[in-house]
Formats: sequence, C-alpha cells, structure tokens
Amino acid sequence: MLRIHFLQHWFNLADLAVEEALYDSRAMREFAGIDLGREPVPDETTICKFRHRLEAHEVGTAVGRSLAFITIMAAPTMATSCMSMMAIPFTK
Repeated sequence: MLRIHFLQHWFNLADLAVEEALYDSRAMREFAGIDLGREPVPDETTICKFRHRLEAHEVGTAVGRSLAFITIMAAPTMATSCMSMMAIPFTK
C-alpha cells in the first residue's frame, strides 16, 4: 500500500485514478507488487483509508516531504542523463 501511495504522489493521482492506473499499467502493478492472478487491485476506498491513516499519524506529510526532496534532487540527474542520451548518434 505504501508503494501505491508513492505512485499517487509521483503521478499526482487521486484514489480512483491510481486504482484505474494499476489495472491499466503493468509497470505500476509490478512496482506495487500486485499480481492480478493472485489478488485484485485495492479499491479506491481501501486506498483512501490507508492515506487517511498515514495522515492521522502524520506519516503522510513526512513521506510527502521526502518524496518532494527526492524528486528535486533526482530531476537534474535525470535531465542530464536524458540530454546525454539524446546526443549519442544512432547507427546501424
């Protein structure tokens, strides 16, 4: 559930939107550790209750601050990596 919470922050998704995204995206399901053959995707109510529990114990704000810091720190590195990859000529 915590990984689903991360996905919500990273992709700015509401509870229903992250539920739908987990059904649509295999990569998101794999990141969250969900195997549709064994278990369903948590519904929006379950996701909402989990988020409220995090907020009630003030874990949600700490996680949000940490994710924002990681995103800010990673962004220049990712941009640099993408730019250097674009500069590589593609040949056959």
